[in-house]
Amino acid sequence: MARVIKYIMVIAVLGAVVALWYFQGMRSPEQVQRPDPPVTVVTPRQADLQETITLGGHIESETTITVLPRVSGLLEELYVEAGDAVNAGDIIGEIDKEPLRLQYLQAEAAYLAAKSVFERTSRLYESKAATLQDYDQARTQYNTYKAQYDLAKLQMSYTTLRAPMDGVVLVRHTSPGSLVSPQVPIVTVGNHDTLKITSMLPERFYDTFLDHLDSMTVLVSRPVTPNGNPANSMVIEAEITRMSPYVTPETKKFEVVSRVTGGQLSLRPGMYVTVTYVMDERIGVYSLPHGVMTAGSRVWYVDPEVHTAHRITMDVSFATETRFAVPDEYRDTIFIIEGQHFLQDGQRVRILGQRDL
Repeated sequence: MARVIKYIMVIAVLGAVVALWYFQGMRSPEQVQRPDPPVTVVTPRQADLQETITLGGHIESETTITVLPRVSGLLEELYVEAGDAVNAGDIIGEIDKEPLRLQYLQAEAAYLAAKSVFERTSRLYESKAATLQDYDQARTQYNTYKAQYDLAKLQMSYTTLRAPMDGVVLVRHTSPGSLVSPQVPIVTVGNHDTLKITSMLPERFYDTFLDHLDSMTVLVSRPVTPNGNPANSMVIEAEITRMSPYVTPETKKFEVVSRVTGGQLSLRPGMYVTVTYVMDERIGVYSLPHGVMTAGSRVWYVDPEVHTAHRITMDVSFATETRFAVPDEYRDTIFIIEGQHFLQDGQRVRILGQRDL
């Protein structure tokens, strides 16, 4: 009897479990409420957009001349230092002229003797007292010694070194007491009034520069120094004067030379500067940062009335390295810049904040 009661209790428990499972399955599952995904938004900003390329470079003097002596000898005097201003024709140094002076005196004596013989032979030839052969021989000797005399006189003048142009001494290559020759530079003189910058640009910009060479704007600036000198923050204009007609195969770059045209009182040859080439420009357009855009030129905006996110494809007509232009009809639209990568079209969102970009 006890065993029968035990079986009945087991069957009753199993029936209760099955009934509970059945009724639980019949009930509708509770809807789980997920929080709206957080996003950060931004609105278009109106400003001028410039498509630029910025490179570093060094200032050079467009007119630079290195003074080389025309004769060999001992450099006795050098009157200029680097940084000194000179005018064309100024005496900047002296080479020992004594050896050349002795050569000059020797050539002068031979010349005067040959001149005297030629003049006497000419008179004799005119009076039929000398032959044509005597006359030709005297004339040839006279011309030879005169050329040697003129050369010695010219070499004497070369011992005085003069500035080749108006400018500033950029480099002093040697010092008094040194032996110099036509292969040894003395000083280098440059002109501060005509400065240039040479840049090497990547090949991908060649067609752009070729098409906009005459209209392109070039801006030059010096790096800001800790002392905060206002001259260092000046932006100086330049213009392109020459573009290389070929691309260097080894570096895949081409050369562009620009002349500084703006105020250049703060620029000196050898200074490091930043050169910005403005290749294209849009004035007063509305734009967004590139961070708004996802793959395939798609952007997400928020409907402010119902706080839902929607995706659109935007045709970009102009872009810089950091921003792209948007049509005027989107000027007041709220775009998502963070949190848009896992959204679904029409999904509600929670705006955390707005960036001013």
